[in-house]
Amino acid sequence: METLPCRPVFKHPSYIMSEDGKLIRKPGSTRITSSDEQNAEAASVIEALTEYVQGHIRGLGLLEHWIPDADDHARCNIFVSNIDTADKLLVILQNQVGSKPGIWSRSLCLSSGLAVGSMLDAIERALDLGYAVAVLNPNTNSVSLPGHKTRIPIANSFSPEVPWTSASAVTQTVVESCFACLGYVHSAGCKPQVNFSPDLR
Repeated sequence: METLPCRPVFKHPSYIMSEDGKLIRKPGSTRITSSDEQNAEAASVIEALTEYVQGHIRGLGLLEHWIPDADDHARCNIFVSNIDTADKLLVILQNQVGSKPGIWSRSLCLSSGLAVGSMLDAIERALDLGYAVAVLNPNTNSVSLPGHKTRIPIANSFSPEVPWTSASAVTQTVVESCFACLGYVHSAGCKPQVNFSPDLR
């Protein structure tokens, strides 16, 4: 019998997640004032949010794939659902610098909650409508590794143009075998933009 993934739990020493996906500072937690501490806390919150959101994505049945592969130290992740049983595909892209798969905007997640700042609602709605879903990662092109003074480029994803070109090639290939292909693209400072199909508007 197949075991379903456990529901992810948001874990952070200073914040909890409300039922509607908004961050709330824990009662009694120490409020920090220095800019260095604020930056460190913000980074830790984003890390916890990313883990939480991507845990939800796995729970929705999308598989995590690594570029170029899971054994490479310089790598980035994407998520893809089962495309063998669907006749249409939703390709999700984001071009917000520093964003991770599953998150439209880090600042929106912090200020307005996951319903606005994450891709979860779009993914869930697409799956409910019978779409396969691919969440790509066009802006992670290099990583910092211990012992290296400069960032190490990721093979097959060493510049923003490469993954975007690859995404275009994937889309063209999929269109040939699907009834519909919908691109869902987030631009910095704007709401997600929907192309190709009206079902998810």
